[in-house]
Amino acid sequence: MDCVICAGWRQRRPPEAPVGGLIYEDDRWYAYHAPVGTATLGQLFLVSKRHFLDLTEMTPEEASTYGAVLSRLCAALKGVVHAERVYTIVTVEGVPHFHTWLTPRTAGAAQRGWALITSSRSCSEDDALRVVTALRSALEEIPATSGSD
Repeated sequence: MDCVICAGWRQRRPPEAPVGGLIYEDDRWYAYHAPVGTATLGQLFLVSKRHFLDLTEMTPEEASTYGAVLSRLCAALKGVVHAERVYTIVTVEGVPHFHTWLTPRTAGAAQRGWALITSSRSCSEDDALRVVTALRSALEEIPATSGSD
């Protein structure tokens, strides 16, 4: 069976049509807003372009850029959605391809930690589009470290 993420990437698109398109892309990674029907506003997926399943399978180049890209995305999320925390999770159970969930939590959120992550949530497409646009602008202001772009 073909990996749904790899099949989509061969067609130059994520497996779902993300609101606002890609937020970030370089030679190894791309990021986009999670589907609005099941996402917190600003929730992102950071996805590897190459097929692998966990950190032990990263190339040295992937390993050296992953943290820098993740850091920039988290900083942008904190600024744009005023997140107090950005939870990052890698399970690769539902979709067997390396991807990280970035779930922002605002200071006033009623739920925290696993309660937030496992809760039913959604956001509007219009709000997500505004956040995607703001995230792109924020990323332009956050310096890239060597090798992440």
